[in-house]
Amino acid sequence: MHSLDKFGMRHLQIYTAIETIVSHGSIRAAAYTLSISPSALNRQILAFEQDLGIELFDRVASGVRLSTAGEIYFQQFRAHVAELERAKTRVADLAGLRMGHVSIAASIELCAHFLPSQILRYREEFPAVSFSVISVAPGGEVDLLMAYRADLALVVQPDLSDTIQVLSSADRPLCGIYSTGERAPPTDPDRIEMMLEADLALPAPHLASRGRIDGLLRRRRLTVKPSLELEGPIDPPETGERALMQLWPLDDVPPRIARARNARLLQMRFLGVPSVRVVLAQRAGRPLPVAAVKFAGQIDQHLAQAAPDGP
Repeated sequence: MHSLDKFGMRHLQIYTAIETIVSHGSIRAAAYTLSISPSALNRQILAFEQDLGIELFDRVASGVRLSTAGEIYFQQFRAHVAELERAKTRVADLAGLRMGHVSIAASIELCAHFLPSQILRYREEFPAVSFSVISVAPGGEVDLLMAYRADLALVVQPDLSDTIQVLSSADRPLCGIYSTGERAPPTDPDRIEMMLEADLALPAPHLASRGRIDGLLRRRRLTVKPSLELEGPIDPPETGERALMQLWPLDDVPPRIARARNARLLQMRFLGVPSVRVVLAQRAGRPLPVAAVKFAGQIDQHLAQAAPDGP
């Protein structure tokens, strides 16, 4: 038997044609399916048979059928195509182009802007990769990682355990989103009185960043009662007599809010530039899909390059 190596990639098209002929039992019917003339398809088959030195098909009254030698070659064709597909998949994996899926367990604080923007950025380069995001309360990421329901976890202020492997971490600033409504903006924004005089919007009590904020306020001996408790930043109001102060992790403040006409991002120096720890993790010892590895590298690069001391 001749080795198929001599034919290689250039005969993938004829392999498809042969399989179509086999499935239809007719060169004419196969030609119609392949949008080619029967005479042209027949010439391709005859030329290929000449390369092989055998007749692939027996011509019968009802059409064509594989010859005994053709049966053997046909199985080799299928195996060859399967090997090429496997090689294509491995090469695609190396290039990060695989049509894969990445599942991420994420703190609610990172789901308004940060994580969606990172996913969209990744998909600009690798559009064949899809994502699913499961928002979790503190600690919820562990169960998802251990049950293989999430490849990665991107969380705020996690409680780490031996079952979780940290891939990247960084202290990221909390910022104040101060919107004045109809009032004139303050001349000295870094005053604690400014926060006390405004309606205060804080992350909801079940969010990890809220625990960080409450701890900072206690250390500063500040007693404040929030007017709003939220799971994500809101658009600054255009009108109103009172100012609104939101405290939120900087990375998850959408650009439309940061650029709002009557909003300012503040470093909150009067609180000592508070920060939250953002951690990217996986289940310890688990080999990750290539797409997840590449996405984790993108997140790691962002956290490493982001300024550590606020907006």
